[in-house]
Amino acid sequence: MVANKKLINSRCIYIAFAVPETISLVRAIRVVLLKHVTIPSWDKFLVVFSMETVHVGGLVLLFYGVLPEMDSLKAVMATNAVATIPAILRLSNFREKFDKSWMRVTAMVLNVICLIAQVAALFPWQVLDFATF
Repeated sequence: MVANKKLINSRCIYIAFAVPETISLVRAIRVVLLKHVTIPSWDKFLVVFSMETVHVGGLVLLFYGVLPEMDSLKAVMATNAVATIPAILRLSNFREKFDKSWMRVTAMVLNVICLIAQVAALFPWQVLDFATF
């Protein structure tokens, strides 16, 4: 029964990993085939290829190494924590152009609220760890 449950979980993780990657691949193929795309130089190609390879390797480690060993609540908090760094970087480089200043202020306030919500979601992890002692 446990082996069957692990197999089902593994398949679900595979689907959750493969579907977005497949959609990205189809979009990239569509752009290359249907739009005019210039061929990049070898150095640019190697930089992008190496970064994407490291990115996919990290995702595989996350999906197949880390997340299956966690309970569902900690897994949700971990995936939320992954998005915290880009949220901080977005706040530090907020250069969107809006027609009115109140739109810019509203967007900045909403970004701060989202960042606070992401950071606040990390506190239950400490409570859960404290409760296990």
